[in-house]
Amino acid sequence: MMNNKIVEAYTIIQDHYKPIKCEIESYLDEIPNPICKIEYLQGKEIAYLIDFFQNPILMDASGKITAGNPQKVGLDGWIQLKIKQLKNEYSIEEKSIPKKASIINSYKWRNQDELEKLFNLMNGEFIEKCSFIQFKDAFSNKPITLLKPLFWIKRKNLLAYFIDQSYQNKKIQFHINPDKWKIARAIFSNAGSNLSQSLQDCKNNPEQKPVNYSLVDNLFKAL
Repeated sequence: MMNNKIVEAYTIIQDHYKPIKCEIESYLDEIPNPICKIEYLQGKEIAYLIDFFQNPILMDASGKITAGNPQKVGLDGWIQLKIKQLKNEYSIEEKSIPKKASIINSYKWRNQDELEKLFNLMNGEFIEKCSFIQFKDAFSNKPITLLKPLFWIKRKNLLAYFIDQSYQNKKIQFHINPDKWKIARAIFSNAGSNLSQSLQDCKNNPEQKPVNYSLVDNLFKAL
């Protein structure tokens, strides 16, 4: 029988990755190609491990569970099992899976008809004024090397919250390259390298959301 400290450690880790797991399962259902499913899962595993190793609470919990009995107790273990199942189900050989995507595209807004209204709501308010074409390219699955970046003019944690809520509200379609923060750094010239951490910092606060988060919420309500 597990002692209370180990049960608590399991709970901490599971509570952290349950919402990520639900997001992954939701997007996996939309990917028809099994190799693309595996690429997506591999990317999510890397993103998860980066966040995991930057979180002292999760690291401590993992140490309590795996001490003297090495095992994968986080989302990475679940992802690796899913990948193994896909390989077996579709008889996929390792050499058939690309090591990494050669091109990273911008976000893909699911309903392109909403983009003009979103542009009017954000232009000059959330981003420095720009043309609609420049804005649309950032949300139309275009190679990021061809984009002219946008400039976010509010607090960085609101940018992180906007991106996170775009996924949570299923406004942005899944990407084979799952690193939404890497895409953000390419799309928003001043995004910086710590967007995911700024969002996590907000989630660790009692308020759970950044200051003025309602400004972002109102964007989605207006669409």
